[in-house]
Amino acid sequence: MGNELDIPDFLLDELQQKQIRASDIIWLCRTRNHARRYNGECRGQPYKEDLGPNALILATDHEPEIGYLVLKDTSQLNPKVIQQYALFRLEQLLANRTRKRTRF
Repeated sequence: MGNELDIPDFLLDELQQKQIRASDIIWLCRTRNHARRYNGECRGQPYKEDLGPNALILATDHEPEIGYLVLKDTSQLNPKVIQQYALFRLEQLLANRTRKRTRF
């Protein structure tokens, strides 16, 4: 999971150490139609998920429809790890902007 979705090892370690369950992590899309694309042959229907203030986007798939892997509640995680993750994503964003500017 970490390599394909670009989740850093330090965050994966924290999720494992705190024994975060798979049921605490969900895949979200912006619209029902986008969610149906991921649903494929499954029987379940897309539904609305209400997230609290402690939700955290762990990864996106970078598809045009953009899906999000979301941890529903970060309250069990070490705040320093969350801060480190925020800095990690900010550095990625800045690096991507720099790369785009240098392309012609």
